[in-house]
Amino acid sequence: MFLVRLPVHERMLEIERRLMPDFNDKIKEIESISDGYFDMTPPHQNYKYTDGNHLFKDSGKVVSKEIAGWIKSEKQSPDRR
Repeated sequence: MFLVRLPVHERMLEIERRLMPDFNDKIKEIESISDGYFDMTPPHQNYKYTDGNHLFKDSGKVVSKEIAGWIKSEKQSPDRR
């Protein structure tokens, strides 16, 4: 099982950070029971959103390819659990 935090628009990210500033710390607590955690919020400005939370189709395709590439590299990693 892989955990992925999908990108959101900066304004949505600000709301998330106010509501749960320690989100990534909480995820890291359960990361050990997963096959890895991919936080896609840092490059959030690279994508286009329909409403701040949902991606336009083209951005969705890019994000899907990035997730697939990340999973593939995680599975091939010698450090894999």
